[in-house]
This record gives sequence, C-alpha cells and structure tokens, in this order.
Amino acid sequence: GFEDGLRPYSLVDDREYKYVIANGFPLYPKNYDGTYYGVVTLHEALSNSLNVPFVKMLEFISLERMYDFFQKNLQFTPLRNFEEYQYGIALGGLEMDLLTLTHLFSVFPNEGVLKPLHLTADASTPLQAPMAHVDAEVRVVPPEYAQLVTNILRDRTKGVHQFGLKSDLNLPY
Repeated sequence: GFEDGLRPYSLVDDREYKYVIANGFPLYPKNYDGTYYGVVTLHEALSNSLNVPFVKMLEFISLERMYDFFQKNLQFTPLRNFEEYQYGIALGGLEMDLLTLTHLFSVFPNEGVLKPLHLTADASTPLQAPMAHVDAEVRVVPPEYAQLVTNILRDRTKGVHQFGLKSDLNLPY
C-alpha cells in the first residue's frame, strides 16, 4: 500500500463492509474485539492490528497484486489457490506454518530483504524447512517501507485500543 502512495497518516473508515466472495457468500470483516473505530489512520490501524482497514487496503491495491506479491516477491506457494483465500488474506486466513510466517516477517528487521533460512539439528544435519527454497537474498520491499512498518509496529502508544499501554508487545529498541 505504501508503494501505491498510501501513508501512515492516510485515512480509512473502519466500519462494517460487505464483500461478496467467490463462493457467492457475503464476507463481513470484523475487528478482533468486534468494535468499529470509525475513521482511523493506517498507523493506528496497524498499531492496533485492526482487520477492517486492511481489508480496505487490500481492496485498494487489488487481490491480483497481492497474489503476485506473495508468489514473486516472497516466493510463497499457498496450500490452495490464492483465489480461494481472497480478502481473507488480510484477516490472517492464508494458511502457513509458524516457521514460514516468522521467516516472512524477518523482512522487517532485515530492511526489506528476505534471506535464506537454514536450520540444523547439529553441525552436520541440516533440517528441511518450508522456506528452504529461498536460496539467495531477495529484496522484497524497499528498505524505507520496511523501516516504516517496523517503526509503526514499535510505536505502542498508538496501539492502546487493542493492547493497552503495557503489553507483551512492548519490546526494547
């Protein structure tokens, strides 16, 4: 979204929306606490892990571009066709194991670069990992956008609606 001109101060209306998805059923995205917060900035939305604003952002950038980003940039292959997930991707509905998820999130401290993942049981026995096919460093996002997301996630003062002032998310710099 930042690559398409959205900014942390961009506004989105966090309210009930209805999407008709591929199977013909309606999707009504909701925030974890069931509350809508009205007009919020993307900074507030990310800091509070609000679902609805990120479905709206996914609508803005398009499902096809998100599918392409996962396949080309992240080298990720889903368990099912991307079209079956649709807007559920913004709600955490894309199935993957915890190791893959944490590996993909490593692009933030690595300033937008996805690095190969190597696991070993001991010095002589490499373990197979789901993301083992990433065999070279690849720039996933420009460093300025990775830093922007990292700074937003670090700003716990904006995440008080969902997480309070003191939480396990308060990490040292």
